[in-house]
Amino acid sequence: MNRNDIIRSQNLVTLANAIELATAIIENIGGNDISTVVDGKPVTPTEVSSALAAKFRSTFIKNPGV
Repeated sequence: MNRNDIIRSQNLVTLANAIELATAIIENIGGNDISTVVDGKPVTPTEVSSALAAKFRSTFIKNPGV
């Protein structure tokens, strides 16, 4: 494994942890202040995580090298 592969692997772990942490924060502090329903369906933690991952990914695509 070369240096870039190691860094990439570490970055993926960090990103995954950031998504899990952000999801937990939203779930814990959201309560009634944040809607948990979209189009009449309850929003699951998996859906919140997916939305966060998509947002993070779009930020990296728009700002390569950041």
